[in-house]
Amino acid sequence: MALMVLGAHRWLAGLPDRAPGADGVAAVRFEAVALDTAGFAPLTVAGAWHVTSADPRMGGVSALAVDRGALLALTDSGVMVRLPKPVAARGMAEFRDLPEGPGPNFFKAGRDSEALALDHDGRGWWVGFENRHAAWLFDRDFQRVIQKVNLKPLGWLANKGAEGAVSDRHGLLLFPENGDEMVRIGADGVRRIALDNPFGRWSDAVLMPDARVVVVARNFSPTGFSSRLVLLDQPTLKPLANLALGRLDNAEAIAAEPLTGGGIRLWVMTDNDFRRRVPTLLVALDWRGDQPRQ
Repeated sequence: MALMVLGAHRWLAGLPDRAPGADGVAAVRFEAVALDTAGFAPLTVAGAWHVTSADPRMGGVSALAVDRGALLALTDSGVMVRLPKPVAARGMAEFRDLPEGPGPNFFKAGRDSEALALDHDGRGWWVGFENRHAAWLFDRDFQRVIQKVNLKPLGWLANKGAEGAVSDRHGLLLFPENGDEMVRIGADGVRRIALDNPFGRWSDAVLMPDARVVVVARNFSPTGFSSRLVLLDQPTLKPLANLALGRLDNAEAIAAEPLTGGGIRLWVMTDNDFRRRVPTLLVALDWRGDQPRQ
């Protein structure tokens, strides 16, 4: 019986579990959600929404950026979703598969894109892939690949690769899920940097205007997910704020933009693992106290 179960598992694992999709536009709906600011102090909740769309590719959000006045979401199935900011209850979203990936296009593991960062030198977008452990630089419009970095020599487990990425003047900085290190990719190659991290596993990261980094730390227990934001003021990690989300809200993506008049808006998005009954949550958090240094 054990051999039969093992054989069935190997057979199922060999079946395609991803369908490539054509570029398209679909309606997206923002349903307002009430959240208590006290659970996010010292940040202020500027808004929260459940995000839904008829396009089945809307889900599994693993990274987020602000780009050209819109939100750019990356799913863990190799899909870019360009969302309007939720100034209205409805809008139109653009869906586009990444043109290439480190594995077969018909398998989710071959397109397990988890991290996104705008290249500091303006060349395009860095995408970090789990399972196949790679960091690829795409051009600004995700039409072609400019550079590929193989991360397999780091020896990460298949599902414990890069979850967050930022790009600064020193190169690309990756945050693997285990939370005990960072990986710097620069002119001198790939370098590991150990971290003393008591906050949990990393799930994403964002570069702030003053070159500090905010990282999402996530923990899971039988009662559900718990997440917080951690400030990396190298080489020190400091708690910034708790994320008082629901127990099924898996915070996987974060982006930042400056606010008019001062302050920063942090956008946080959750991964619903493509479960139709679990909504994707988008939260806008304003940071006006403890202003980052200039």
